[in-house]
Amino acid sequence: MPLTQVQQLYPDGEIAEGTPEGGVTYVIAGRVAGLRTVVVFSFVDEGRLFAVSELFPRRGSAVNLRTLDVPPPSNPEAAKIVGILRRFFTKRYGKPRRSDGAISLWVGSDDAVSLQVEKRDKVHTTVAVLYSGYVRK
Repeated sequence: MPLTQVQQLYPDGEIAEGTPEGGVTYVIAGRVAGLRTVVVFSFVDEGRLFAVSELFPRRGSAVNLRTLDVPPPSNPEAAKIVGILRRFFTKRYGKPRRSDGAISLWVGSDDAVSLQVEKRDKVHTTVAVLYSGYVRK
């Protein structure tokens, strides 16, 4: 999917600053599984969609789409977010293919979803979801 099509689907997004040379990052504010999220569309130099990821900001925090400033949630808030997402993806994809404390992976017939959890400091944890589609031969 090209950038122009993503921009038509999500016209309120912004091009993020600091994108690697030749690529473009388009960012929107959205919701998944009832949770507030920042959705990041990454495009390679030919303008093709390369990856889609989601970051879950701290409740009530201001986010800056242009600079990708997304304050991470507190540890208790992150634990709630992770629980909601695990239930959501398990309902959709079934039992995770892989699951440990940091990463859970669900694989569908034509896509895969990875839930990643990273402790930032003593009080904050980053929660991210990465989506990837399969290229059919």
